[in-house]
Amino acid sequence: MGARRGDLSAADEIAAQGSRVAERTGNRHWITDWQWRRVTRLFWGGRWDEAAELADSLGEPPNLIAIARGNARELLPQIERQLDEARRSRRPDQLPNMLAVYSRALLATGREKDARKIGDALIASLRIQWATSGTLLWSVIAQVLTTLGRREALLAAVEQAPATPWTAAAAHLGRRRYDAAAELYAELGARPQEADARLQAAKSLITEGRPIEATQQLEKALEFYRSVKATPGIAEAEALLVTTGQARGRG
Repeated sequence: MGARRGDLSAADEIAAQGSRVAERTGNRHWITDWQWRRVTRLFWGGRWDEAAELADSLGEPPNLIAIARGNARELLPQIERQLDEARRSRRPDQLPNMLAVYSRALLATGREKDARKIGDALIASLRIQWATSGTLLWSVIAQVLTTLGRREALLAAVEQAPATPWTAAAAHLGRRRYDAAAELYAELGARPQEADARLQAAKSLITEGRPIEATQQLEKALEFYRSVKATPGIAEAEALLVTTGQARGRG
């Protein structure tokens, strides 16, 4: 699949073609599967309203959009049910993916201790199940593990995985090379992860006393967050912009 190689535009076309074939066959399972793939592509492309509308028509709000828009608490029961289903699934990619999403949701709701427990389970699952290793969901896994301070575990997992642009970006995050991760995500067309990496780059630049460069990263991240109504990201980026403005004033 294109997403495994890193080409989201190609993956989007493959998903569209697959959906058309499924509709011609009338196989409802295939149709639903390809529609969910379309939701994923819309999410990574920054077309969140379209993604949410399609997901709602399939009966479940999209997890990552809800989390990024500050609605994680309301979706926790749905995510927990999906995690239970993933534990029973024979698809090896399902469990690591859902553990990453669940941990991210827990972090968003302030349950850091629980998120750390799930993070431990995520690391254990990555040692066993490598089907996830080539996919764009490495970006979610990388974000969660770096937020939890499990950089060494992330880098160890990346070293064991097949090399793809997604694992390369994950390695950049694990090594605190946020600007490099942001540029790679931009090349891949993964706009949410690009914005998140730019936010982290800005924090690092502020710590290093480089407010002008931090401001440039924040403005790019904020442009995306505002376009998709990601209110927590907007609030954090705007607060950091105040900090960089004060630093520039002192300089």
